[in-house]
Amino acid sequence: MTKFDAGYDETDDEPVDQLARELLDANISRYQAQASELLEKGCLKGELNGYHYEYMLEKHECSFRLIIPPSESMKEYARTYVHRKKSQKMEYIPLFFARCEATLFVD
Repeated sequence: MTKFDAGYDETDDEPVDQLARELLDANISRYQAQASELLEKGCLKGELNGYHYEYMLEKHECSFRLIIPPSESMKEYARTYVHRKKSQKMEYIPLFFARCEATLFVD
């Protein structure tokens, strides 16, 4: 069960938080480059661990969607508020990327 599922128990997120910190440390350059692209284009698509994903930036929110096989339908997996200032978005969005990736690896 992920943080984004109904019935989520916040005490269960320690493995995700730990992995998110490790991923952020290991991939900060990639996350910053992806955040720049997301801010420029408003959409970022890719593949990770066999999952096709899409990040969408809409005003003050960033969402993370997965393409679920076999129907190839999009499922929103996470959504977060982002500050309106670009500098603060550049600071927060890499953290969001790490958290989303960690959730995929832990689940």
